[in-house]
Amino acid sequence: MALALCAAGRQILFALLLLSLGSSAASSIVNMRRITHPTVKQSLAGKAVLPCVFTLQPTSSDQPPHLLWTHTRPPAAGGQGAAPEQIVLSAKGDLIQVNKAFIGRVMLPGYTANPLNATMEISSLRTNDSGTYHCQVVMGNDYERDTVPLVVSGVVFHYQALSARYALSFTDAQKACQEISAEMATPAQMWAVYYDGFTSCAPGWLDDQTVRYSVQKPELGCYGHKEYSAGVRNYGKRDPKELFDVYCFAKELDGEVFHSSVPGRLSLSSASDRCVSLGGQLATVGQLYLAWKAGLDSCAPGWLSDGSVRYPVTWPHLDCGGSQPGVHTVTPNTTADNNTELYDAYCYRGKVKDSGSITQIYTSLWKPWSYLTGSSDAESTGADNTDSSTQQPTTTRGSSDGSNVLPTNWTGLVDLEEEASLASPDPWSSDSSGSFMTLQLIPGQSLFDWGETLEPGPDSEEFLRPPVQPTPAEKKVISKIVKSIWKPWNYLAGTEDEEGTQTPSEQAGEEEPATKKTDEGSNPSPG
Repeated sequence: MALALCAAGRQILFALLLLSLGSSAASSIVNMRRITHPTVKQSLAGKAVLPCVFTLQPTSSDQPPHLLWTHTRPPAAGGQGAAPEQIVLSAKGDLIQVNKAFIGRVMLPGYTANPLNATMEISSLRTNDSGTYHCQVVMGNDYERDTVPLVVSGVVFHYQALSARYALSFTDAQKACQEISAEMATPAQMWAVYYDGFTSCAPGWLDDQTVRYSVQKPELGCYGHKEYSAGVRNYGKRDPKELFDVYCFAKELDGEVFHSSVPGRLSLSSASDRCVSLGGQLATVGQLYLAWKAGLDSCAPGWLSDGSVRYPVTWPHLDCGGSQPGVHTVTPNTTADNNTELYDAYCYRGKVKDSGSITQIYTSLWKPWSYLTGSSDAESTGADNTDSSTQQPTTTRGSSDGSNVLPTNWTGLVDLEEEASLASPDPWSSDSSGSFMTLQLIPGQSLFDWGETLEPGPDSEEFLRPPVQPTPAEKKVISKIVKSIWKPWNYLAGTEDEEGTQTPSEQAGEEEPATKKTDEGSNPSPG
């Protein structure tokens, strides 16, 4: 009863406002509810559900509801500012316009049953899907505008043994990723980072026992999923004893990574001791990649737990990382460098759970002693502070991914002329038809086909294997065939059979180095 009276009172107030302002000015006054949802966090290549349901009591309207989803990415590295707002999809009744960049990856799971349910599901998540999503549902003069921050966590990176390239069997690759706080990447994750711009012309194991690598700019000996194209090249499922590099996936950083230095620098063993003295341990490669993704920026090479020397560059410049952001690796001159070279250190310190309650207990126990000695609480607890003067400053830029947005809920009358429009251009205009695909619901249809992605992905049946060298038995068969074909020429030329079979063997001998050059000529990404 109370809800009905409240709704009736709101409608009366709305009508009085329209009369007082006049019909021309009042056309832009609407009843609006704004809701900011908690941040949605999901892993790379996973699935996210972004809530948006029209909850107002709608006034009478002959028009079907109109809904619109938009996306704004966080500012890119390099300080280039926020990206423009992008329309994801728009729906009017049984017609739905979907941005071609999202076709096959987005759907409205509750829309067919209830057109006021605009909850959107995004699959095959990519890092550049992170950002702020806005949903607007319009029903007559009632507007619902929801804000949903999305954070896609995790990073895929290339890793090789310190001793040499292509030195890891499948089992060794699994262990290598585990030892650096990561796991083997999946094909779906590899394709996700490919669409984020990742490139590395170095074949590496994935968790399905296939060997792949991501290529943005194809060149001789370094192609994507097709010859002379970009994409993820797939060598198919390989013998687990074969040797390649590996692609690892680090999911989430449960702590902090920081850079530490002392005068004269540190050896590997002294770097480990240094981190322990600061309440942590040497960071792993996976932890450094996650810290870099979160904004850690430092031009000082430092030791990591696996004995490698790396440094994270978020804001590259001429003297630091060149033109490419990423985790850069310092290549040792010899294998003895691990024991003799001196660098800084990158340390990892895990989060201390319930530190507040521990501090309170410590302070309460210390109070009697503080009272007797006349020292203050601040002085008493000062011994617990870390000596930060010995830690060299690194830059961690504040992330604008929306992870710190607080939930809100507001309802009131709004003048649309004073509101910033959600997005432009209009997906329903003829000028935008090339960027969107139109889908149509069938009345009574409970399941709806939201289309297949227009881009290749991990389910693509196309893959290219590396050149395969024939086995000794196959070589023997080939040699016999070539020898029999060569016999008439040997007879006419008066040469021995053995001489006649030299040409094919020489050709086979020339092909082998060429194949090796193709593999070794690929430049792996920093890792």
